[in-house]
Amino acid sequence: MNAAKKYCANCFVVMDGSISYCPRCTYPQPMTVNPAYLNPPFRLHQQYVIGRVLGHGGFGITYLAYDRSLGVKVAIKEYFPSEYAARDPRTMNVVPHPGKQRDMFINGKEKFIAEARLLSSLRSPYTIRIRHFFEECDTAYFVMEYLEGQNLKEYLKGKGMLSFTQMRPILTAILDALEEVHSHSTYHRDIKPDNVYMTLQGHPILLDFGSARQLSGVTQNTVGVLTPGFAAIEQYSTHGVQGPWTDIYGVAATLYYTLTGKAPVFPQDRLTGDRELVPPSEHGADLRPQEEAWLLKGLEIRWNDRPSSVAEWRRTLPLPPQAERDQEQAVNSAEENFIRFAILPKLANRFLMPQAEQEILEAGDFLNISREQSKQLIEVALERTGSVRRAPDRDQATSSGDTSRLTFSEIFQPVHAKAVSGPALSGFTNSLGMEFVPIDVLTEKAGVRIPKPFSMRRQGKAFSVSLSKPYQLQKHLVTQAQWQKVMGESPSRFQGSERLPVEQISWEDTQQYFYRLNQKGEGIYRLPTEAEWEYACRGGTESCFYFGEDLSLVDRHAWHQANSQGHVNEVGKRLPNPYGLCDMLGNLWEWVQDWDGPPPEGHVSDPSGPKLGNMRVLRGGCWNTPAPELALCRWQRPSYVCSWEIGLRLVREI
Repeated sequence: MNAAKKYCANCFVVMDGSISYCPRCTYPQPMTVNPAYLNPPFRLHQQYVIGRVLGHGGFGITYLAYDRSLGVKVAIKEYFPSEYAARDPRTMNVVPHPGKQRDMFINGKEKFIAEARLLSSLRSPYTIRIRHFFEECDTAYFVMEYLEGQNLKEYLKGKGMLSFTQMRPILTAILDALEEVHSHSTYHRDIKPDNVYMTLQGHPILLDFGSARQLSGVTQNTVGVLTPGFAAIEQYSTHGVQGPWTDIYGVAATLYYTLTGKAPVFPQDRLTGDRELVPPSEHGADLRPQEEAWLLKGLEIRWNDRPSSVAEWRRTLPLPPQAERDQEQAVNSAEENFIRFAILPKLANRFLMPQAEQEILEAGDFLNISREQSKQLIEVALERTGSVRRAPDRDQATSSGDTSRLTFSEIFQPVHAKAVSGPALSGFTNSLGMEFVPIDVLTEKAGVRIPKPFSMRRQGKAFSVSLSKPYQLQKHLVTQAQWQKVMGESPSRFQGSERLPVEQISWEDTQQYFYRLNQKGEGIYRLPTEAEWEYACRGGTESCFYFGEDLSLVDRHAWHQANSQGHVNEVGKRLPNPYGLCDMLGNLWEWVQDWDGPPPEGHVSDPSGPKLGNMRVLRGGCWNTPAPELALCRWQRPSYVCSWEIGLRLVREI
């Protein structure tokens, strides 16, 4: 580069070398040289231009850098343990001190490389991604994606103390990341607000796995990686039993800090009785008693008094207030439905016969309702209707209209079986485990089956549509396991369960998927047209949502911005629509077959969109969509676009 020009140390725009402030980002340019750092515009690996320092710890330095090959900013971590090495100002190489310190340097470098390998193997969206690893300047480096934001400690300065409810999505992200880390038999050991990074989009990332480099059996170095207030008591001993419970303490201490603005007292002081841990509520923290009890369990002094795994701790995490209310309401609704559909039909004559009561109890067994609870609900129904128990009269013939003879299968019909009219259509499950629900678009009038019209709304305008052919629509979004069995790999960013839907799928990728899937000879698969998708989503309704106009019910039916905790969720975890289809709203946008174009006018039959276009249509919203916008929402993207917000659902032609 011309000596009169230089890169900005922050945004890497080329600027006049004499300017002290960047004309684009206004960042003040470094005017002095720090001998401990690689100073701008030092170039690493002939590819990365070094910028400003992002952080400096006891074992390494993290720089902002510019990848000249890809034209993007990255973060580069350099192994530089200042206690064991110094930088040669002539060559910029890292030179270890002689003797035992050199051995410590080499040992630490091996741990640094192990950290890079660990991070490269992680797939959690809440851990940083490794792009590159190399050795240079007599030390080691790894290149990470650069995400703009600030650590949790700095984040709190702008927000103030958080409530437990506000902290829950961040907490869940940390626990998700830790579960994957622990699955590699590795423990973070240095969880604290400084090591939780909040991107500008509010996405939490767990940082700095450098404490895995601590040297076993060396007290000085074991203690050196500790952060007082956030380290468990076993970390202060060379013989301490460390494991998942050690990270649980760090998470609980971090949560305590976000709620109170204070770190917990040192565990040694608590053990000797010099100081007591003050419950967060006494510091004015906003949390419920059951949430406080859960938090304090993670802060137990002795490791064997804490939960033994993240999964065990998560199982006892209290539900959010709204979820608890929904759960209670769901229980009440289940009891009311049991009375309505299982008990009341047996009381049509105001008598409850012994055989009918036995059938009610058996129905309760099938629905996992205890015999005691079923008997209580029977008493409630008897009292409401003024009915009484009656022994059978052996001389009394049972009339054909006696509803006490209804069978269990007649009382409990599948929801989608009621919604589908016309001749019975059957569902289908293929060899990949994909379940398909029959969608009958015809109705029978005067012995003739004709299409059922429905209205489609777009940009405030409605037009009428009818479909002439029944079809089968996949009950769930295509999962990562179902995609991988056909394509050989999963492109998804969110990992951790085979029941997670596949994402980062372009429209063009779906066509390759169908080509391979159709070779199996189990049917003809494709994307639904937009009309087929909306007809199935509506489930025979014309309201704003298929469950009505009450927005308070949306949490039960959809994953959206307020309840998804910032990520996609497993399929089938929310209530289905009237046709038995799950996640038609929220979780992931779904590609449909159509090109985007102006809406038609009047009535159309079997529409498939324009013949050509620039954008393909997506329907249904995703985990990041605000709940009010889920009402049959619509999006358009180029067919080559991949996103962690986009997935697919299949049609199987009949």
